[in-house]
Amino acid sequence: RPVVKPMTQETKEPEKKEVPKEFAPPPEGKPKAPSAKWPVVISTAAVGAVGVGLGVGFFVASEGKKDEAVGLKDDLKAEGLTCGGSGEELCDEYRNAKQSFYDLQTASTVGFIAGGALVGGAVVMAIVWPEATRPSALRELRPVVATSPQGTYFGISGSF
Repeated sequence: RPVVKPMTQETKEPEKKEVPKEFAPPPEGKPKAPSAKWPVVISTAAVGAVGVGLGVGFFVASEGKKDEAVGLKDDLKAEGLTCGGSGEELCDEYRNAKQSFYDLQTASTVGFIAGGALVGGAVVMAIVWPEATRPSALRELRPVVATSPQGTYFGISGSF
């Protein structure tokens, strides 16, 4: 309301003070729903990084087993033994070390492939996934019923 000064009959508008943002009224329209893009991209990349890390860990462990198997094979050659059948302790150790090497190599390969695929998928999602521009496309779908001499049509109209 205008304020009237008693002696001058002059009216003056009151000063408008800026309202702090935490007390300001909400903006017009419905608030946007937060996009699920970045939490999904980040979590996918994180799981992929764990997969790549497991691949590295299994690779390092397999190299240790490979060194062990090569050492056992050299011991067998030095003693002039050949591992035709089972029963010899050194031959069994060699077979177990070689099998452990193969198992760890397989786990390493799986870790690298799965982790790399997830990291690559996260990059693709970050590039391709559109930002949310409207609250929900499902709210824009409308049923459509149309009749004509040729027949009746039932369908859905809206944005997909």
